[in-house]
Amino acid sequence: MSWAFLIAKPISGRLKIYPNLYLLLLCGILPDIDLLLGAAGLQHRTLTHSVLFWSLLFAPIFAKYRWVALPYFVAVTQHILFGDLVVGSTPILWPLLDLKLGLGLSILSPANLMLEGIGLALFVIIIVFGRERQLLEPVRSGLLALLVIAPLFGFLALTMGSGDHISLLLDQSDARHLEKNITSLLANNYFQVVLGLHIGMLLFMLIPLLRASFAMINKRFMESKRIED
Repeated sequence: MSWAFLIAKPISGRLKIYPNLYLLLLCGILPDIDLLLGAAGLQHRTLTHSVLFWSLLFAPIFAKYRWVALPYFVAVTQHILFGDLVVGSTPILWPLLDLKLGLGLSILSPANLMLEGIGLALFVIIIVFGRERQLLEPVRSGLLALLVIAPLFGFLALTMGSGDHISLLLDQSDARHLEKNITSLLANNYFQVVLGLHIGMLLFMLIPLLRASFAMINKRFMESKRIED
């Protein structure tokens, strides 16, 4: 999510496009929707982790919205061309080519955790001190933070669930690096860092949601008070 914003937002700025920031964050994790479709037989890191798939899916969107769609496309594909090429290996041109590319790093490797931590820190700094403070303003659009909060909460719920759920979140190519037992995995210091980063992002995204909610409640209260007066 963080790197989707950090990579796609400068591109939109150069094109003078103003994408919805919540949708950018959501697009950053869309390829992992295959984790929810495993029951339907879709294997992780196949169809939804292919650049070809997203290129075809975005073709009609580009046809209608043209360059306005570019930041969202970049947000999705950076998950594959950046994240997936760092962790494990992925057939980014599947099903045309089954050639897997990637550095093969573990999800819990210090290098990957450092990249995730840097991404989250830069995201928060830019939002708080930069020009993107609209995420922190008490406006109705803050309710769209639910688009980001829901998958984050879902990830945390799955990781606190059974070992079967945990196995869905761990890439098969990293199996040799990761603990199989749910108890030892949750006790793993690196895994605790992963949970901490996700909780940090979740708490940060609660700010616009709560501000928008309180603003709407206050507005309705003032309107009802005026009617009574």
